[in-house]
Amino acid sequence: MKSLEAFYQATADVLAASENQLEAIQSRLGAQLAELEQECSRLHLHIEELLLEHPQENHELERLRQAEDRLTQALTQGQLLSRQLRDFVQLLRLARHQFHERGVLPGNDIAQQLAVRQAMIHAQEEERRRLAREIHDGPAQVLANAILSVQFAARVLARTEDGGKGAVLEELERIERLLREGLSETRRFMIELQPVLLHQQGLLPALRHYLETFQRLFQGELVVHLPETLPPLTPDQELTVFRVVQEALHNAQRHARARRIMLTLSATSADIVLEVADDGQGFRPSAVTTTSSGGFGLKGMRERAEVVGGEVTIWSEPGAGTRITLRLPLTPQLAEYHAVEGQTAG
Repeated sequence: MKSLEAFYQATADVLAASENQLEAIQSRLGAQLAELEQECSRLHLHIEELLLEHPQENHELERLRQAEDRLTQALTQGQLLSRQLRDFVQLLRLARHQFHERGVLPGNDIAQQLAVRQAMIHAQEEERRRLAREIHDGPAQVLANAILSVQFAARVLARTEDGGKGAVLEELERIERLLREGLSETRRFMIELQPVLLHQQGLLPALRHYLETFQRLFQGELVVHLPETLPPLTPDQELTVFRVVQEALHNAQRHARARRIMLTLSATSADIVLEVADDGQGFRPSAVTTTSSGGFGLKGMRERAEVVGGEVTIWSEPGAGTRITLRLPLTPQLAEYHAVEGQTAG
């Protein structure tokens, strides 16, 4: 009996160690990819400047374009490896969690289901990135250029001696205000599609910025409780928390018609807990289907959580509001970090 217990413990230890080692590799790879992305951006900007200022420098432009192609190819290969590592780490996390809870490892069917969910989520995120790029290069750029044109016209008009220019200036100011509102709304939509701040600065700064923007548009009361710090989470865990916050707030505002929303994010020694509660009209969770209003959102939240080893629970009753809770278990490495932080704080 003791020999079997030793095998079970050895299996659990190997799963945890493999998960931690691969996460460390993924983290280092992510830092390298971030540097490559910055280098690509600098090179692309340099090429654009050269095209504007010295379009005849064909030899230099060709050299820079070849360098850009090499960087882009390396970045694409690195991003593919990063996605594969991320998917495999999630499979290991699922295996470790299931082995700890039930003493059995997941079979091929579970792995295939997880792979399908991962592919769907990756496709959704890629489509969001594509739309964000198109909006940035299309309507956002048009609005920004239109604002500059209106400002230029106003400065020219202000220097003229003709009568009646006051009314024209007022109209230009009104147009500029409308354009700025449109640009602000377009940028908010881009943030929702692709939370760049999340990738650059992490979960808490991205959440604070998003919640400030949401508060300006929400007609009711938003009460927020965020910790000063969080244990270091994986990029997929951070994205899951961010997307669940987005969907929960969207449902509370648009579908539940809530007047008060309370959002709380906290960390224990075992998991990260997000809770979003509202005083809206509520519903019967068992009656919600994917064709109902908000149905895809609720299903999507659960699927996202499952892919990173977490769980979403939804409580709601007609007329009594809704409470959405997300729990993400910390990996052994992250749990140890949280315990050390707690001892240091104490």
